[in-house]
Amino acid sequence: MHNSLTECIVSVKRLKKLNEEYMSELIPIRDVIGFSESLTFKMIESSSHYFPLQLKILIQARKDVKTENEKLAINLLALTGTTAFIESILYENICKIFEGQKYQQGDYLKLNMVKYFETAVSNATFKDYEVLSKELLGCSLNKFTDNDTWEGILILFTIRNQIVHGKDFSIEYTDADKDTFTGEYSKNYRKAIDFLAKKKLIDKEDLSLSKLLNDRATDYFTELAKSFFNDVTKNMSNEFNTTAHTSLNYVRYLFEQK
Repeated sequence: MHNSLTECIVSVKRLKKLNEEYMSELIPIRDVIGFSESLTFKMIESSSHYFPLQLKILIQARKDVKTENEKLAINLLALTGTTAFIESILYENICKIFEGQKYQQGDYLKLNMVKYFETAVSNATFKDYEVLSKELLGCSLNKFTDNDTWEGILILFTIRNQIVHGKDFSIEYTDADKDTFTGEYSKNYRKAIDFLAKKKLIDKEDLSLSKLLNDRATDYFTELAKSFFNDVTKNMSNEFNTTAHTSLNYVRYLFEQK
């Protein structure tokens, strides 16, 4: 219990200061008008807050290294970090749409349905979000962005899945006419190779894993993630008449900083 209005205001200011220091969102659970009772605040920190800084550090580190293997290691980190960022923003946007539902529902069945989907969303991977979007929002995720961006995001996750699950990148050469060899790429990466070649980001005739995940290709995917972030946040908010999550606005602000 707060002893005075002044004490309550000081407490709120202190929490806001913590919010600024730790890049967390401050959400009042109770109505602060009147200050007649103690206040409860929820501090939220999302991994998405750190992605702009993570990306900035990795790009700077890439400028300082000299070997292709060092660049590959950095680009691998950038790509896996990018996919984690995408999953994070999908989680935050979908949670924003359903925020408060469990407090507004009086129906026992509906309340349990909300709890069920909350659990499903909290454990979701990118593939799960595609299914949950249809079940929860009544439409596919690609509704919230353009076709080119969506295609690129799917390819990004195809590459990520090969990387994190340890799938080999290989080329099998066959002696075609005793003078030349034809190369057959591992099927796990073939779709990504075709896509990146179409975008003129790689040379299909001279490939290795480091050349597949070169600087230009990596930068293409990180910029694509920013576009996807802006599209999803804006279009989901418009579609379901919600305001963008405060933490998502903060991420947008960080991207704008040089």
